[in-house]
Amino acid sequence: MPRDRDDESGRYTESYPAEDVLAAVREVGGMASTRDVTDALGSSYETAYQKLRGLEDEGEVESRKVANARLWMVQESDGE
Repeated sequence: MPRDRDDESGRYTESYPAEDVLAAVREVGGMASTRDVTDALGSSYETAYQKLRGLEDEGEVESRKVANARLWMVQESDGE
């Protein structure tokens, strides 16, 4: 399936925006595996993992290694 491009910039549009990735984590109770996010987004595992790592770098999510899986949790702001 061809990817969409922005008419003005010519850049590809983002297929999985941060809001959708965060919603996928919240959808399963606020703690999700990479596979949970992959299934919710309909993306590849690598795409979901890279999006989650980027959000972790930005402080939007944190992760924890549990057994052979990485669990992702949304960092909720305290309203400040």
